[in-house]
Amino acid sequence: MIEEKTRDLYDFLYQNNVEPMLTEKTLKYFEYVWKRTKGSNPQQICRQLNSALMEDTLVSIYERTLREVPLFAAADRSFIRVVTQHLQEMYFLKGETVLQCKDVQGYVYIIYRGKVDVLSSYNEMITCMGPGGMFGNFTGQSLACSEVSIYASRSLDLLVIPSQTFFNLIKYYPKIQAPLKKAFERSKDYIMPISMDVDDDASSDSEGTADDVAGDAQSTHDSRSGSVSDMSRERINVVSISMRSSQSNLSQSRSGASVSTLQNFSPFNLLIPGSLMFQYFGYLMCFVSTLNYVLVLYDLVSRHQCLALYWIHYPIDVLSYLQVYVSMHAARVNKRGELMLEPQRCRRAYFSQRWQAWSDLVANLPLEPICFAFTPPSSVLHYTRANKLLRIKYLLEFYKKTSKELTNNLTTLNIVVTVCVATALLHSAVCVWLAYMLATAPACVVRTYRLRQLDDLLQRRWDYTTSFYVLISEFTSAGGEEFSLSGLVPFIILGVLLSSGKVLAAVTVATSMQLTYSTQFALNIYEKRSKELVDMLKNQGLSNFQLNKLLVYIRQLWQTERGRQLPALIRQTPYVRRCDLMAAMFGQHLRNCYIFADTGEPFLRQLTVLLDYTIFFPGNYIVVAGDSDARMFWLHAGVVSVVSATGVTETKQELLRPGDTFGVIQGLNRGVPHCFSYKAETKVSVLSLSLDAWRPLLPFFPSAQRKIMDRAELLFTDQIL
Repeated sequence: MIEEKTRDLYDFLYQNNVEPMLTEKTLKYFEYVWKRTKGSNPQQICRQLNSALMEDTLVSIYERTLREVPLFAAADRSFIRVVTQHLQEMYFLKGETVLQCKDVQGYVYIIYRGKVDVLSSYNEMITCMGPGGMFGNFTGQSLACSEVSIYASRSLDLLVIPSQTFFNLIKYYPKIQAPLKKAFERSKDYIMPISMDVDDDASSDSEGTADDVAGDAQSTHDSRSGSVSDMSRERINVVSISMRSSQSNLSQSRSGASVSTLQNFSPFNLLIPGSLMFQYFGYLMCFVSTLNYVLVLYDLVSRHQCLALYWIHYPIDVLSYLQVYVSMHAARVNKRGELMLEPQRCRRAYFSQRWQAWSDLVANLPLEPICFAFTPPSSVLHYTRANKLLRIKYLLEFYKKTSKELTNNLTTLNIVVTVCVATALLHSAVCVWLAYMLATAPACVVRTYRLRQLDDLLQRRWDYTTSFYVLISEFTSAGGEEFSLSGLVPFIILGVLLSSGKVLAAVTVATSMQLTYSTQFALNIYEKRSKELVDMLKNQGLSNFQLNKLLVYIRQLWQTERGRQLPALIRQTPYVRRCDLMAAMFGQHLRNCYIFADTGEPFLRQLTVLLDYTIFFPGNYIVVAGDSDARMFWLHAGVVSVVSATGVTETKQELLRPGDTFGVIQGLNRGVPHCFSYKAETKVSVLSLSLDAWRPLLPFFPSAQRKIMDRAELLFTDQIL
């Protein structure tokens, strides 16, 4: 399901011409969250337990971090048990923007793991905070405007709680009021933790694979070195400011990690796991390693002297050496969420995994020159290539790495790996059978129907084709009785093949079912929800005419947009990233609108988050004359006709093109009806903005509010005149 949503998000961003860098950052975020959580939500799981067990579990998880918060250091354990029930986790990669100056939000954030940098409105470093630090909305109101910017200087885990919920809880605990007032004397945007990590990011050169990121989530505060006094904490902050003074001109795109570089997100970078070229090369190596395994094992058993097979081994060797180079220099994610691209660090991380380094050395060690010590050399050439059988490990390594990439098609990966593994296992069984039969009974006895009647038996030498036929016949239970076998070992081999073959057949069938299920899963879910909607409307007495119109719309929406309006993952992105995405796709409509032009970028980028995106098909009415819904509209794509109705006759007054606006007066005032109807001539994409959604933003942007009110008054006056 998450892969389907990810593909929908990628397709939608591509259709709306979002720059590739922003698209890749967004996909990397969801990939990182997927690696951390595997799609599970611990808070929701805990809330399904009984109340006592839920509280004990949540307290054991979060108490240590909450005790690092100055407000909660002396709080009763009962408060910890209550506040943990309202916490939710958020995840950020190193270099991500957590909160931007002038952002209007209503949450309080507590640092669970990692570090953040606090910057002023002029992008000057103020301080850094570690686990236990707090920032966000400390006004107690539903919304507040941030005066600082928060950046993740390391891979970051946050605990989030709504501001109003937080202040409703602490008013019953007087012990927290005094520390809160004392903390506000320093800043009303953030609260420093009790202890700080004195190690700078640059001192951390620990490497690890992507598995270490998930493994690091199991350890709580391994980055902290203990408590320090207020005086020492001030000294640490001064040192931190001096060490980071070169970063004072940081902007929104700031990132100390390579996750924000174009090289990281390039689809043609062979060294980035998850990139397009990495996946293509991985699939190529799956087939190459399988082919290498088949040829080398066949040479060992049959000792064939075919020169064509020798020439096939050379390109396989070249690709295998290239695979070693890629494994050695491929990017890795260390324990702090930083993607390492430096060749020196990648090689050091590669050699730190001794099993991988030694297995690559043994699997690719050229032993062929040893054959020149024998006469003739070709008699031992097959045995000197026996170590190349270990190259089959590249198939398993690729599956292990790629199956964790959210952007990869897991169904395609399973099909390719299943085919390669089935081929290798079947070939191994045939070669084991052939080797044993050549060693014990080189001549096989064939009993055909005609010779069986004459009691005469035909003998021939065992070869690969005959062995393959015998095993397939026994495996499929389609024959095999024409071969006369003697001895216990052949029957043991056939018995093992039959038992393991059933498992292999079950895996193959399961893969086929997964392929069918993955292609129909989204459609089945859409049909189920549509049927539930139709049943509910029928029970409410909806007419058949309106019901048929709804069914036609549902069918068209699936055929053109796979049943979605705006991708669901956009609403699940962090607030700053969601503002960037919506501004990149739809910001031009607001900037070109007379009402919102020149009202300031911080206001406009947050206004785009409040836009509603809707698809209409030819013949659908967007607005009907007489409607008054306090909503204004922008045409993003398609053609809309302005229609006036006289009786049962409709007259087209005008055609609206992409970029045009309608319903501005109605969107600025309540109770003003539309004079015309707006009807879709083609498939159209419409953006709408509700008055109730964006009015709460105005008090935080006084200059924008004055401009909007002046222009609205002018428009309303012109309409009256």
